[in-house]
Amino acid sequence: MLLWIYTTVFICAVFNTVVIDAAQKKNKFNLRAFKRAPPRRQNDPGPDGPGDCRARYLSGNPHTNDTVSKCKYYECNGGVYTKVNCQNGLEVFGDLRKMWKEDRSGTDVYPCVKHSVSCKRKIAGEERGQIPDRVVKVCGIDLVWAVDISCSIHPDNKEKVKKFINKAVRSIPVRAQYSRVGAFTFSDKIYNVAYMNQYLRQGQLMKALAAMRLEPDQCATMTNEALKAAREIYFNEEFGARSGRQKALIVLSDGFTYPKKFQEDTFHQAKLNHKRGIQTFVVGLPNDKLAQQNAGDKNAAFAGMVEWNAIASKPENVKTMRSFDELFDVVSDIIKAACFEL
Repeated sequence: MLLWIYTTVFICAVFNTVVIDAAQKKNKFNLRAFKRAPPRRQNDPGPDGPGDCRARYLSGNPHTNDTVSKCKYYECNGGVYTKVNCQNGLEVFGDLRKMWKEDRSGTDVYPCVKHSVSCKRKIAGEERGQIPDRVVKVCGIDLVWAVDISCSIHPDNKEKVKKFINKAVRSIPVRAQYSRVGAFTFSDKIYNVAYMNQYLRQGQLMKALAAMRLEPDQCATMTNEALKAAREIYFNEEFGARSGRQKALIVLSDGFTYPKKFQEDTFHQAKLNHKRGIQTFVVGLPNDKLAQQNAGDKNAAFAGMVEWNAIASKPENVKTMRSFDELFDVVSDIIKAACFEL
């Protein structure tokens, strides 16, 4: 229940930011043409009808003549003034406060258009509309899938991988404040599927994964570039990664960097990822060409163990397509291990 509340508050905060920007654009022209609303006598018609409304917006209490906080204002609706909070992070413009101090007048122009750090309201607290300030355990990771779609992998196995990823992601609660998921495919180059801040809702992400590209422009296996892209782009805060969250990378590959001259760089990039604290798992995919060349050897297709062990954070993080069910348990375990207290 608390997790749902946190998620709702976060979404509201994002919505407020959008509303604030819209309000600023809407009032940009009005502020240039700003003028004091003509004073009205008591019981003269106000903007919305008869009543004690000297102007639509005031920077003070019309009944006591007290000045209110810069984060609030009084608005006349139907002849009755009500105290209102500006949107989170905004304050009324200075001229309105000045007018109130000079002659208790106001304006008909919406006043909350100025950014203010002091007017930002905290999510946690004891005030109305805030979440009680108490310790809450939250679980969630930053997870990225890197999928090899090179020509050496059979199309049937690519489809199996796609179905597996869809099933696995469907089991992860994808929310802005819970788990975030990114994905890309690679062969001759990187093909983006989803950055972690591109789809923050489960349904949107599932559609992107369903449309995931499985055929490359050219045949190659640039695993080195995939590991580099994961570290520098997909686990970058600009693309949705979060500081303080567990970083998990699941690489699905046949374990053969091609052209082979780039294999040393694959090892180098893997070490850099380990230093960054990226927990890396590998799902070994069968190499279709090796399977055809060694038809009598069932293990020949899974001969990429050298690269797999180098890429994975530890040997037990290497799985194969024959143990997909085991990987489901691994995904569940790393999410549970990434819990922290708010």
